[in-house]
Amino acid sequence: MDCRLTISASFSETIVSTLSKSDQHTTFIRLLQRSKCIPLLAHINTSTVFAPTDKAWAEWAETHRPDKEGELVNGWLAHTGLETWLDPTIDMETEAFDNQNWALRQHLLYHMLNYTLSPEDLVAGNGTNITTETTLLFPMAEEPEHTPTPPPGPPWLPRGGEGMLSGHGQRLRIARGGSEVGGDTGKIGIDWMGREGVTIWDGSGWKEDGNSSLIDTLSKGKKQKGDKEEKEPEVIVKGMRWVRNGLVIGVEGVLEPPPSIGKYPYLREVNLTVSDEIIRTHPSLSYLAKLLPENAPDPLPSDLSTSPHLTVFAPSNDALKNAFDETEIRYLESDYGVEAIGRILAGGVVTGVGKREKVGWRDTWNKTHLGRESFS
Repeated sequence: MDCRLTISASFSETIVSTLSKSDQHTTFIRLLQRSKCIPLLAHINTSTVFAPTDKAWAEWAETHRPDKEGELVNGWLAHTGLETWLDPTIDMETEAFDNQNWALRQHLLYHMLNYTLSPEDLVAGNGTNITTETTLLFPMAEEPEHTPTPPPGPPWLPRGGEGMLSGHGQRLRIARGGSEVGGDTGKIGIDWMGREGVTIWDGSGWKEDGNSSLIDTLSKGKKQKGDKEEKEPEVIVKGMRWVRNGLVIGVEGVLEPPPSIGKYPYLREVNLTVSDEIIRTHPSLSYLAKLLPENAPDPLPSDLSTSPHLTVFAPSNDALKNAFDETEIRYLESDYGVEAIGRILAGGVVTGVGKREKVGWRDTWNKTHLGRESFS
């Protein structure tokens, strides 16, 4: 099958103007304004934005907002939900003493890429139909100090450093439309097993139909029916818009950065990658969670939640139980086994992979041969 993908787009439009023409993205536009992301999107010439609909934001806020006054989810969603953020009479910048609304901005950056996906990236083909993309979210343990003048470098980079992933943006997975995992339209933000994720929007709500993407699938050979050639049906992907400075993909859910670690100053929940929370909630790591004390023992990093550039090879329940006899197990489970647990886990905790001390993403290990590094 020869899939030819044709984009029928109006390149007089931009990401912001396209979102403004949708009556289903008023909440997203308002949050972009609150977090000072509009100038950022104007600065990037080749970006991809995953834009949750108004319904998606409302459902997410209703299920995630905290019950108690004073608590914040992801550092910005209060018990009042989205009301305070959408009310133009409330000056959130003055109340928070933060003219960028940093925590909200961090969450929205997880909905952006610094490059434009092509139609081939989003439609099922002959190769892999699950891809990994790099977002503009650079996770940090806490909000950096504000400076009188803007720091040098691109506006999406974290102030005061390179973030906690060795200068790398947080990643997310995409399941292409038409694939078994992606369904008819595709999914954004699936997990490593192809589950969860948010569905790409059906496009209902764009005020104009002329700027849509057309996926025209033709057979490699020509089909004949009598004296006429037959063409396979066309598929219109209405939830995506290729524009002058990138691509807008409407989505029916809000993307969640990787698991939150815990409470930080001002009751903010901070999103990181490798964490205590993953260890303490993953079913196959329940025995490790039982053995591991709240404060990581030596020679482990003092805090697995906030140590930067961390890669953890976490032994499963079976791996731990099969490695030791009953006497050793009883010792590890006792109050005297804490130091031993630290020594056992230390061999699987890496604080930086390669010469540049990168995070050990799965594709990193494809560059290692016979124990010799070939990192560039």
